[in-house]
Amino acid sequence: MFLKTFSVVMVLVSMSVFPTPVSRQALLLDSESKANNASCSIDILPPAVRHQLVTEYSSWEIQDMLNLSASARRSWESNKAGKPSMCPGIATGAFESASEAYAVLLVPRGRPERAHRFLVFSPRDGRAGFQLTTIEAFDDGGAQNLFIRSVRISDLFNITARKKLGITANEGVVIVESGKKESWTDVFFWTKHGYRREATE
Repeated sequence: MFLKTFSVVMVLVSMSVFPTPVSRQALLLDSESKANNASCSIDILPPAVRHQLVTEYSSWEIQDMLNLSASARRSWESNKAGKPSMCPGIATGAFESASEAYAVLLVPRGRPERAHRFLVFSPRDGRAGFQLTTIEAFDDGGAQNLFIRSVRISDLFNITARKKLGITANEGVVIVESGKKESWTDVFFWTKHGYRREATE
């Protein structure tokens, strides 16, 4: 009787110490989910930006890896478009001046594929808080294929092109659509007339 009980205990212990392949996969996915949620958390943004998002976009959330389609996730992970980032819905850089600005890609809570809002929060000269600029608002779906990244303007345009386009900042924001049927990358950059959009190769 003792040996039988001891054997059962050993089996239970071995199962807890050495999880099945399915358990390992579940643990990895859970770990990835937690890491992604942390990198896309609103808490990593400045308090003034968080306040604007909570106040004006309470029914929206930051685009994260779990919302991306399989093709968009592969594109995001390839690190080919723009500067690498920890979150597909947040990009930071000197988009308008030498001061750091924050670009955010929002999707609706619960139905993240339905729409998106592409926003930039830039420091106000000599004043507290951030200026909110809506770069793009789209309500016809496809958001599961979208992500953003900051990019060095010099990586996309030479001096002649920058002068012709009127670019006045060192960095811009690329928005990438990587779906099964459609794929493109556009860059938004700052000029004296505001943000301008151009397709990239």
